[in-house]
Amino acid sequence: MAEMARLVRRFGVREFHITDDIFNFRKGRVEEFCAAIRKRRLDVSFAFPNGMRGDLLTAREIGALAGAGCHAMSLAVETVTPRFQEMIGKRLRLDRVFRAAEEASKHGILTRCFVMLGFPGETIEEMRATMEAVSGSAFDVVHIFTVAPNPGTELNDRAVKAGFDSDRWYGKDYQYDKCCVNASGLPDDVYARFIDWARLYPYQIAERRERLRSRYMGSGMRGHPLFLKGAHRGGELAAGGG
Repeated sequence: MAEMARLVRRFGVREFHITDDIFNFRKGRVEEFCAAIRKRRLDVSFAFPNGMRGDLLTAREIGALAGAGCHAMSLAVETVTPRFQEMIGKRLRLDRVFRAAEEASKHGILTRCFVMLGFPGETIEEMRATMEAVSGSAFDVVHIFTVAPNPGTELNDRAVKAGFDSDRWYGKDYQYDKCCVNASGLPDDVYARFIDWARLYPYQIAERRERLRSRYMGSGMRGHPLFLKGAHRGGELAAGGG
């Protein structure tokens, strides 16, 4: 908090991005943080682009965040299929994640949902179930990640056993964040078509498009729609039919 105050008062910083994956893991930390901002009278905006643990967020905490200057947050859903939640050790209480998104939306906080598609052995029906769930939710932006089993991980071992060819996808130029990977076992063309469909599907809902327009075009600022409070006329909005 002292560092934030120094940046505000010495350099005029007004926007902060908090990229702590477990920021709200310790109970009480969120409200302590918000109270400290108010105590120091910091006129700031802040966002959580890396994500917060959505099933731990309470309505009271979300209200405190909004009152302290939070304007955007990311929450991970990953998958609604229990066996894949177990596979990645996530074990989210998904009903609470979706409620957190609803509560954030009530406070005008822009929410982005993280989804993972293409788990080893995942079917089209299972991927569609995840997309139906997030598309019908209060999330503003749905960001699709393709499952990339990184060498040396348990997930990679599972994928290889299911037929994933690590050498084919990574080769000698392995990069941990390479996204063009198909570990599902589905034919590449089928999987690619589904991913293309999934990236656009949530934005067929008119209410979501209108909500994005109103939140992105509220001021003259420009920048990434999640990270900067203000206007944005491209990116996900354009992809969503805007």
